[in-house]
Amino acid sequence: MNNKTFFYLLIAFLAVFVGSGVSLLFSNKNADKTTSGGSNIPTTQEEMITPKIVMTEGSMKLALDQLKTSYKKGDKINISIEADSGDKNIVGYDVILFYDPLAFEFISAISSISDYKVYSYKKENYLTLTAVKNLSSTSSPLLSKIVTLVFDSRKSGKYNFTLKASTGSERTDLVTDKTEVLSPALNEITVNVN
Repeated sequence: MNNKTFFYLLIAFLAVFVGSGVSLLFSNKNADKTTSGGSNIPTTQEEMITPKIVMTEGSMKLALDQLKTSYKKGDKINISIEADSGDKNIVGYDVILFYDPLAFEFISAISSISDYKVYSYKKENYLTLTAVKNLSSTSSPLLSKIVTLVFDSRKSGKYNFTLKASTGSERTDLVTDKTEVLSPALNEITVNVN
């Protein structure tokens, strides 16, 4: 008789345990639906501004500022970036430029347009630039040289400077006043150092 009582108590305990587990599971699913469904979280169009990424539109291209085709070791080399945004008004841009850091030392980035403040970040074998237009300036399309990059040449040889569309989470892009992100066509140039 003692075994029967123990057996019934064990079954009752298991039933209560399974029942409470199922009850918790359903209450968790209902809680997830209300938070992820957004019914309890107020969201408006103004609160959620998501940039619209536009596939290749506009261009950014590298050009040598001097009319030289080759340089001597120790020369300063000015490389300009020219941008064309078509008819889109640009409020900022990002650039990724790959180069050989053993052959060239990055010195500075000089904005060619006074309305833009340029921030440069030197990485292992590339450089990133972020430029932001002054809030007091009116937005306008880009169709000119936007920045000059100054490098000091260290080694003789033939080297490429390459604008890349992306690396990791960083991207080369133009940002419009309507929060569109334009992915411009890009190029590369070769520099000869004697």
